[in-house]
Formats: sequence, C-alpha cells, structure tokens
Amino acid sequence: MQFRYSNQKYLPKLVQCIAGRTVLMHSLIVIAVGIALYANTLSVPFLFDDLLFVANNKAVSTYFDTFVSMAEKYAKLPPEIAISMGARRVTYFTFALNYLVHGLDVTGYHIVNLLIHLAAALAVYALVSTLLKTPFFSDHPAGLLCPGFPLVTALLFVSHPIQTSAVTYITQRFDSLATLFYLLSIMLFLKARMEKSVKHQAAFLAASVTVAALGMYTKETVFTLPIIAIVCEIMFFRAKWARRILFLLPLLCTMLIIPLNMMSHMGTTGSASEVFDASINSDNLTNVSQKEYLLTQFRVIVTYLRLLLVPVNQHLDYDYPRYSSLFDPSVAMSALFLSGIVLLAAWAYCRSHIKSHNAWQLRLFSFGVAWFFITISMSSSIIPLDDMIFEYRLYLPSTGLFIAVIASGMLVWQKLGLSKAHISKIATAGVVLILAVLCVATVSRNYVWRDPVRFWEDNVAKAPNKARPHQYLSICYKNAGRYAEVVEQDMIRIRLSPKSPSNYQLWNDIAVYYMNLGRGDEAFAAIDNALALKPGDPRLLITLEWLSDSFGRRAEASEQRRAVKGLQ
Repeated sequence: MQFRYSNQKYLPKLVQCIAGRTVLMHSLIVIAVGIALYANTLSVPFLFDDLLFVANNKAVSTYFDTFVSMAEKYAKLPPEIAISMGARRVTYFTFALNYLVHGLDVTGYHIVNLLIHLAAALAVYALVSTLLKTPFFSDHPAGLLCPGFPLVTALLFVSHPIQTSAVTYITQRFDSLATLFYLLSIMLFLKARMEKSVKHQAAFLAASVTVAALGMYTKETVFTLPIIAIVCEIMFFRAKWARRILFLLPLLCTMLIIPLNMMSHMGTTGSASEVFDASINSDNLTNVSQKEYLLTQFRVIVTYLRLLLVPVNQHLDYDYPRYSSLFDPSVAMSALFLSGIVLLAAWAYCRSHIKSHNAWQLRLFSFGVAWFFITISMSSSIIPLDDMIFEYRLYLPSTGLFIAVIASGMLVWQKLGLSKAHISKIATAGVVLILAVLCVATVSRNYVWRDPVRFWEDNVAKAPNKARPHQYLSICYKNAGRYAEVVEQDMIRIRLSPKSPSNYQLWNDIAVYYMNLGRGDEAFAAIDNALALKPGDPRLLITLEWLSDSFGRRAEASEQRRAVKGLQ
C-alpha cells in the first residue's frame, strides 16, 4: 500500500520523527563503541598522580566527615593539593562520592570516567549538530550535504587512542569532566542564539552560564570558553553587536571565577604570586622561564598534531627537549608550520564569505582550527606548567581538530569531481577503515595501562633517558619482589641524575636489596658509595651494621654499633 500525504502540514512531523530516530541510532552507536573500547580498563590500578590526588588524599576520604571542617582538612594538606582542591571543587566532589560509595575499589572510578567520556562524545555530537543549524548554514545546508558529520566527529572523539590519557588515567577526570561542561555550555549558548522566544533564549543562556560556572570549578582550561562563544558568534550568526553583547556578557562574566577563586586562597596559602604559581603547577619547573616554555611549546603543539593524526609512540611521561632560542631550527620550522595553519584557516574563513557550494567546509575548517589553538593555549603558551607535554591536554582541543579534518576531507572529495554516490561510498569506506585502526590502537593502549609493570616498562622504553619513569618502574618491581630489577632501575636513576642530593638514599636502598639477594660484595660496595656521599649519616651506619651482621662480619658490626651510639 502506498502512503500519500494529503496535507503538507504532516511533513515537518515526519522529518522530526526520522531525525529523532537517526539521533537515537547515532547515539547508541557512539555509546556502544565507547563501552567496547574501555571495557578492559575497569581494573586499571591507581597510577602516577592517582596516588597523590585521590588514593592517598585524606581530604578525599574524609570529605563527608561532618566532624572535621573543610578548613581543618585543607590545613593538613600540602599547599599545592589544598589549592587544587579549592580550584577544582567539582571534580574532587566526584572523587569523594566515589570513595564514599566503594572506597578505593578502582572499578567505580573507571565507570564514572567512562560515563563522563561517553557523555562528552554525545556532547560533541550535539554541538556539531547544533552548529550545522546556525544561521550561516541556512544558505549552505551542510546537514543535507553531509548528514553523518556529527556522527563521524563523535566517533573520532570517542575512539581516538589519545583520549586514554584522560579516561583510563583516573586523575585526569579533571580534563574529561571540564571538557564535558565546556561542550555542553557552548552547545546551550548556540541553542540560546537560535531560539525565537525571549523566554527560551533566557532559559538556554542561563543553563549555558550555569554549566560554564561548573566547568570553571572543574579545571582552569574552561577559562577560554567565552572566547569560543565569541568565535561562534562571529562565524555563525548575524546581528548587531549590541544584541550580540547581550548574549555574550553573561558568559564573559564567568571568566572572573577562576582568578577570584585563586584570590580566595591568598589568606591561607601565601601571597598572590605563590597562589598563582601553585594554581598553574609551575612550582615543579621553577628553573624554566616563560620564554623557554613558550618556545618549547611550538615543538610540543606540532607533536600534539602528529599524535592526533598519527597516534603512535604514546606514553605518559615524555622526555621532551627544551628550547631557548626562536632561531633553533626545530623551533623556527615549528613556528612557521603552525603559522601556516593559522593563515590557512584565516584564508578559509575569508573565502567562506563567498557564496559557493564549498563555503560551509571552509567555515567549519576555520572554526575547527580556531577551537584547537584557543583551547590548547591554556597549556601551551607563556604559563609554564608542571611538564612540557601531556597527552590528556589534547582531550578538549581534539574536538576542533576533528571538525577541521573532516571538513577539509569533505572539501577534497568534492574537488575531485566525483559523483555523490562515489563520494559517499569512498568516504564511508575510508571512515570505517580509519575508525577501525583507531579502535585497535585504543584497545592496545588500554591493555598497556592495565598492568603497572607493563605500563612503566613501555614508558621507560620510549623515554629511556628520563629518571622519573625509571623511579616508578623501580617501585613496581619492588612491589612485585623483583629486587634485582629494582637495583637495575635505581642504578639507572643515579646515572641519569648524578648530582641529585637524594642519591645517597638510593645507594642505601640498593645495599639493602643486594643484602636481600645475598650478594654481600655488591651490598658493601653500595653502602660505601652512600657513605662517600654522606659520611656519618646514622641511617647509613645502621644499614652497614645490618650488612655486617648478615654477612658474618661481627667485628665491623660491633664497630658500627659504637659509631651509631656515638652519634646518638
């Protein structure tokens, strides 16, 4: 039976029904892919900063203890942790809820991180879908030309292996949750701008501001959110600036939250400069100037782009070189390359003002590039952070790059002059192949995360000349009772940091491990090295006494006892 419409008024309802089913189907695909990729991460143990910020953080475990005030809890914390908890209250609240429900069982933490990741991927889908309905696209129906654009963007986001550092790594809920709020706030802002009813405009704008405020209390990266809102206003809407400012002003006011929040800690944690330094984690890189950090970031951003386009050689703790001159060939070439991308995006934006069949790809490309550079600026600019590079810092900027890459890909296919049928088939095959490769890479990367020894062995293999990965691998070997390998890693640490003031402690530990292995000569040689660095240290003399007792050197043991008693 053929169904006929007797009245055109039923057509919009049919379109809405089909669109609703498409959105539901796409959402289910994104969720299914995300769950499949991260199902093997629920038992990943606490790693790296997880121990400092979550597992061993007494303020998290006593968060809901009504008998201890928050001021008392903060007073017992190191300054950097106390400031972090004050600045990122929303994230720590979620950690505290995790601890309240299941203590230190990592499964619950990973489930929450996965739910946030899935929600962020759906927010990417909603954001891109909303962008394609803005006034700019009324003359350029991108949704009709590429109905799968939001789905492909969301799938790239949910499946890319670079995201494992923000999802599988428990502590970096800071980034994933902040990104979720960021995406939702921008999407709600776009909704407010497209509403006809003043009442609905106010409701969506209030929701956008509320979500932005939550993001500001989640992580400082959300500071750039109002700037992205301005970019959206310029690129996708038409109105007099007086009207535009009415929409933008509430979001711009949220930029005060982070500096005011920092200032609120001045009375208890030190001067304004100390609060600022701690809030941006620069206290761990006191010997790195703003100039050196900025110049190095030109190279870092190129590395970020490479990781997003070709995600190989991933690891947590990078051994990244520092640069101090703009005329260094690596810095100069990186600066020129990045400047070229920015100029290309500016050209694409100007070109997109000319009405043509490819104007919408050019506009989305320029928007994606702007999103990437604006959002990455919080970690890759003049503010020196605790490390030159971390993969989780790409979680928010990656959205912009995915949009730019898909838009440019569509533009290339269109320029080839193929029929729509051929473009659809080739593009679909290409997307499926790319997503399959990304999914395999993500599962493989999560496999590495599952075992601490395997994780740090992988990191040491990729950054062999950095001491910190060797330190964490040494701890893992120690927990596994593999003392010979502990000694090997500690010896490497001494070689990499020969002037470290704590080397005498490492030699002392090495002597103890050799004692446990029954290797007396190496044990005495190690303790001699320790005493050479810190002669007469009571702890070292006690170790020497243990060694003398263990290996039957009674006379030496008696002499060491007298020496220790003399020091006491």
